[in-house]
Amino acid sequence: MMQSPGGVQLVEELIRSAHESAPEQCDVVALMRSDWRPWPGSEKLNIVSVAPPKGRWFGKRQWYDVLLPKLAKAQKADVLYSMSGIVSAEMCKSSGVVTTANNMMPFTQERLRTYPLTSRTRWRYAVLRHVLVASMKKADAIVLHSRHAQNMIEPHSGDLSSKLFVVLTGVPRDVKVDPATPPPHPYEKAPYFLYLSAIYAYKNHVKFIEAYRHALNEEASLPDLLIAGPKAEEHYFDEILAAIKQWGLESKVKYIGYLDRKDVPAWIYHADINFFPSLCETSSLVVVEILGSGGVLACSNVPPMPEVASYAAELFDPYSAETMKPAILKLWRDRRRKEELRSLAFARAAELSWNACGKVIWQAAAKAHAAFIARSKE
Repeated sequence: MMQSPGGVQLVEELIRSAHESAPEQCDVVALMRSDWRPWPGSEKLNIVSVAPPKGRWFGKRQWYDVLLPKLAKAQKADVLYSMSGIVSAEMCKSSGVVTTANNMMPFTQERLRTYPLTSRTRWRYAVLRHVLVASMKKADAIVLHSRHAQNMIEPHSGDLSSKLFVVLTGVPRDVKVDPATPPPHPYEKAPYFLYLSAIYAYKNHVKFIEAYRHALNEEASLPDLLIAGPKAEEHYFDEILAAIKQWGLESKVKYIGYLDRKDVPAWIYHADINFFPSLCETSSLVVVEILGSGGVLACSNVPPMPEVASYAAELFDPYSAETMKPAILKLWRDRRRKEELRSLAFARAAELSWNACGKVIWQAAAKAHAAFIARSKE
């Protein structure tokens, strides 16, 4: 029941992966929010449209304690895969349960400390951490999409290795670029830097814009910096606009909005450099999209970015403008390195597989089913 654009994309890709990798005797039933875009099923993939929970905590509790177990029973499900990461005791009574965690903010203390101790945001993340940890302890199997996620969670949950499966995500299926016939240039053939991401404070836009400003003072020929993505945190988006105005960068730093999915590969491919200075990720789908589009990638050296991008990115320390400025200038001036990174991006993308994700999901499902059978005999 995830709602962010990246979360929706991840859920749909994982459902496809489970469907494509399903053992011959197995079917997949996907419970999809009725307010999501329509999505076709197939012979072995049954799409069930479900109204999102109403209300806040009470509505969600009803969903996980009552409605979801009831739906699982009606569909004769052997295993429930909770992509939201939330598991209830009632779910475990009805079938084997696989869970996950796709938000590392609750486990990242240095990021949480940036919010006031009594703030609603910090309280919400603290509650979410408690719920996710409790869910992982209840679940029969866990699928995580980076070793970094495991390293962040286990100090809170204890050792999960006996029921844990880790697999990096693949390149979204709608991200396709053939360098022999690239898509049309989307910015009137002018050079540009691109930062594509949902607008959250931990994505580090303001500090990166400051670094770009310092680099621009040294190298006036730098391309425009384009920021794209949904305004997930309006107050932070206002901070970004205020910083751009304060530093007089209105003509150089531009917000181009929420890109249509079909246009994303072109924007990534034609960017002189795709920057990703984020401070907190589980396994960034944007980084994988950049690789799959053959984009020149420069990203933070904060895990899991090095784990995901591996050899196909220029890494930099994202914690200050002083450490990011040299990375901007170095890569901008090094044409050979940019060409090398474009080639390496395609190579790394070929190593990231949704088929591998699908196989891991079924391994986790088999473990969860066996655990449920054993539990039922007790």
